[in-house]
Formats: sequence, structure tokens, C-alpha cells
Amino acid sequence: MTEPEPHQSSHKRPLGIDDVLNLDTFVGMHGTCFAFSPDGQRLAFCVQRSLQAATRHTDLFLAGVARSELWMVDIDSMQMERVTDEGNGFAPCWSPDGSALAFGVATADSVRLSILKVNEGRRFTLGAGNLTLRGKRPFHWIDETHVVCATVRGGERPRLFDLDRRACRMAPQAWALLDRRGTPTASMLDSRVGEPVSNGVAHEACEYLVFDTRSGVAVSALGPDRQQALSCFVQGFSRPAFPEQDDMQGEVAPALPHGEPVAFHRASGKWLFLVEDAAGSGLVLVDRDGDRTVELFRTNRHLADIDAGVVGDVDFTDGEGRAKKVRLLLPPYHRAGNQYPAVVWVYPGSEIGPKCPRRLKPHEPGPFCLHLLAAHGYVVIEPDLSIPLDLGSGNLAQCMALKVQEGVHAAMGTGLVDSTRLHVMGHSLGGWAAMALLAETDLFRSGIAMAGISNLTSFHGTFDCRFRYDDDEQAATALAEMCERVFSMSGPPCEAPDRYISISPVFAAHRIDAPLMIVQGDQDYVSIGQGEEMYSALRRLGKPVRFVRYWGEGHVIAGAANIRDLWARVMGWLSEAERKDTGVK
Repeated sequence: MTEPEPHQSSHKRPLGIDDVLNLDTFVGMHGTCFAFSPDGQRLAFCVQRSLQAATRHTDLFLAGVARSELWMVDIDSMQMERVTDEGNGFAPCWSPDGSALAFGVATADSVRLSILKVNEGRRFTLGAGNLTLRGKRPFHWIDETHVVCATVRGGERPRLFDLDRRACRMAPQAWALLDRRGTPTASMLDSRVGEPVSNGVAHEACEYLVFDTRSGVAVSALGPDRQQALSCFVQGFSRPAFPEQDDMQGEVAPALPHGEPVAFHRASGKWLFLVEDAAGSGLVLVDRDGDRTVELFRTNRHLADIDAGVVGDVDFTDGEGRAKKVRLLLPPYHRAGNQYPAVVWVYPGSEIGPKCPRRLKPHEPGPFCLHLLAAHGYVVIEPDLSIPLDLGSGNLAQCMALKVQEGVHAAMGTGLVDSTRLHVMGHSLGGWAAMALLAETDLFRSGIAMAGISNLTSFHGTFDCRFRYDDDEQAATALAEMCERVFSMSGPPCEAPDRYISISPVFAAHRIDAPLMIVQGDQDYVSIGQGEEMYSALRRLGKPVRFVRYWGEGHVIAGAANIRDLWARVMGWLSEAERKDTGVK
């Protein structure tokens, strides 16, 4: 590993949780955040303000839509205008002639389509139902004056609108029926012989409406050209993966330090880069040859005060003679010759590629900003956990254990890692891996498993709690298919009980000696029962275990207050484990 010089600047400070919760970001789950006008003279872009500024709790699943500001900048004059004043704008899309800008607007009650007449400075929102939040952008121009949008049938709100609050909202409605005299509360699901097995969650039903933006009225009669354009949109949007047209396809972007190309205007050759550096996050315009750069927008300026950790790769050769890498995030004030405690971050299937993942950047705004560990003096170790097509006579848990041991051994070769102060941490499939690794190895002083599966046999048959009060059986029972796909099972537990048991950490609880902290939300589709089973098994055996439950949270801890609490508990747990050989209070 090439050893960078440690930062010497005395006025800088380590990253703190307030810095993370105050980060703005750019996310385009429901359409791109960036759109050049057809003539290349204007740029529309969205910035999602910090989690501290979130108006909705389930913000991570809306991918920032609940805190997104839409801006428009004139590139020649550098005049900046905020397009949205009420509601949160997302997925900007220019009309073919550049006279109008379509975008989604999310409020506390709805997700609608809005139109800005750019030259007139006039904006109006179409009141024809909520947009379907699926795939990419749920609307598209079919000519200069007509736009098609996909809306949720029946005027309902889209599922993603309050996904983790869905059961919380629907359960009281179902329970209230108990107080209505003579009203039964039964809800029946009925599977019949020969009925086809569902494969994943079906998309919510939607309808397609075409609006004349001159009048704001839906139109029913379309000419042949417009009808063909409508049909193309419908066919694309109905596919499971709805690709956004990528103007960068086939183009080679110029190099820009710390920059990632996010948009390209072919006619003018202008590139837009998102630059995430020590001074914050910026949108930078670059010409085709990279000779001229202009910064259009800058946020997250508080990162200039931060002394961040240092990311680097260690090359090594695995047991079969193959060249491998392990990625390290080092504390900002590390010194050669000193050894530091380490947290191994695990997620099966992850590979060490050329691009640094967001969780290893101080710009990551959510609950997985691993620079918080580095700021507290921990080395973060990310091993390559790519999954081979053939596991041979072993299983996935054993495969992960071997890869982690090899990566940790390579990391210790730097002389910076204290082998007696190793911890393991993971989320979701990584939460399963953290528990499995505690059973398979004795490397770790403690483990932290967030939203992890402990018992594949019960997970396979559990309903998705978010849809428990719906009549949508396909949505409720989709976890069985997920379990078989993720863990490469050919059928349900009754057909291969030994395989399910062999990689279920709860059945190996007797082999776990290191203290384990389990973290889970009660609205997680990975049922909180998974955490309950593991906690109960370890507690029954007299093993050290702690169970942290977040009411109202889903698969990812999303509320700012809960993220703050989570990291306080993580650092407290690690500190406590550092002071003890075994056991927790």
C-alpha cells in the first residue's frame, strides 16, 4: 500500500455526525438530477438538502425527493433561479424546443407533474393523480406541447410514497373495525393447486395520461405520430427495467480530479461533472477537450473544515495464486509504526473496483458513512467478497470466512492494524454475513449486525410486514423468492432443510463467543423476528448480546434522530468491547 502523508493541518477536525446529517447530495432514482436544455444554454438540476432538513421520515426510499430543490442556471450569464418554492422538485425534463420544463413535485400529500413555461415564467401543476414512482422518470414529452405521465390508478399514492409507514398507517384502520358492531376483521389469502407461483413484487397498476401543456387538459384523441410516441413510452415504462436515455453513451469524458461525469450536451460538447473533494460538492462544467472548467454550484462547504480519512488498496495473492485487493480507510491522523483497532465492513458480492464507493467518502449523507469510524481512530477494512459461481463442497458462509481472513491478513501486513482489536459490521446481507462470520471464525472481538437474516427457514416463509394489511398476496409473499435467489436455493426449506440450516447463523449460535449487537427496525421487510430469534438464542445460551430496535424504521435507518442515535450506540459498543474481553452490560 502506498502510504500517503498524514494531514498536518492543526485547524481541521475529524468528521462528526452533525457533518454527515448536514450533507446535501444528488440522487436520481426517479429520473436524472441533471438536464441540459436542447440548445445547451440552460441547465436544470436538483439538489437534495440534508437529512436534517427532511420534511418526511421515509426519505431514503424516496431517494431525496422529499427534500429536493430544483434549480435552473443560465450558463452564459451564470444567473441562477430556484424553480420550486412550494413542494420538492425532481427529474427535470426539457420539451424538445426548450420552451418548457417538466418535473415532478412531491408534497406531504401528493406526487404530481408540474410544467414551467420558461420564457413566460409561468408554472402550473397538473392535478390528474399521483405519479407512479417506478424505474426512471414517470413522464416524457411526446412533442413540443404534449407530455405523457404514468399515474397510480384510482388516485392512490404510490407505494414508495410512504413505504415504511404503510403498515403503520393501515394497521389502525384494520384494527378499528373491531369497534364496529357486527363487522368482521378477517382477511383471507387462498392458494389453489396448480396456481402459478409469483416471482417478486408486481408493479402497482398505473394509467397513462397525455396532457396538452397549452391548456393543462388531458387529451384523448391523438394523431398517429403522437400515438406512436405514447406507445413507445408505455412499452418502455412497463418493463421491469426502464432505462433513461443516456446522452453520455459512447462518449469519452475528459478527466477531472475527484469528478464524475453526470450529464453531456452533444451539440456543444459540454460535460457536467459532480466533483466531490475536500472543499465539498460542486457542479462543474467542462468543455469537450477538458481545457476550460466553470463551477456552477457548490455545497457541503463545511467539509473544508474536516480532516478526512485516507482510502487506499493493498495488493495480495490469495490461496489459489490469484491477485486480489483489500481496501482500507485509515484514520486521518494515523502514523506509520502505530497500530489501530479495525472494523471489517462486509457485504457478500461486493468487489474492490477502481471506483471508491460512497460509504468510503465523507460526502455520504446516510447511515453508512464509514468515515465516522475512521474519525474515531478505527481502520475500516473492506475485503473483496465476490461470490464464485461454484462453491464446491463449502457453503456461502465458509466462502465468506475464507475471503475475510485473507483480506484481514493482507491488511495486517501494513503494520497499521491491531489483530487483537478487530470487529465486524454489516447491513442487510452484510448483517447476515457479520453473524455468520462470528460463528465461522474467532477473528473478532465483537460484531454489529444491522437488518440481517439469522434464520433462512423462517425468513423464507415470513410476509413482508409493509404489505401485511394489503390484499396484495404477491407483494406480501415475495420474500420467499428473494431468499431462494439471494442464497442460491433451488426450492423452499422443506426440500433442502440441511442447506438452509447450514447457513443460518441462529443454528450456529452455540459457536458464537464474541459479543454481538443486533440493530433492526420494526418495519423492516427483513422481519424484526430475525433479530428476535438471534437475540433469544444467544441470550438462552448465556452469550453476550444486545438488541437495538427502532420503532417505525424500515430496512435502512432513515430518520436523522435515529441515525444520530445509531452511531452513538455503534461507537459506544465498540468502545465497550475494546475495554472488555467478553460480555456486555
